[in-house]
Amino acid sequence: MLLKETLLTAPYGLHQTLAHELYGHALARKLAPRFLSSHLSRLEEDEAYAAVVGAVAARELGFEEQPDSRLDALIEGAAAYHAE
Repeated sequence: MLLKETLLTAPYGLHQTLAHELYGHALARKLAPRFLSSHLSRLEEDEAYAAVVGAVAARELGFEEQPDSRLDALIEGAAAYHAE
């Protein structure tokens, strides 16, 4: 994984973006095939999972998560998420 200075100006903030990338994508890709089957790592490159992880981590750290229309769509269902 490549960490660059651009993370400091990431649209979702540093904390949310790091959680999204490290705990969402990196961890899911490492653990999904071993523990959860490969389905999680195939779901749109695990973007939905990573978006949720980033938002939850932001809240847990005491930051307000940045709005992400994909998360609102995900509540409606997979089809709405993919349409967004």
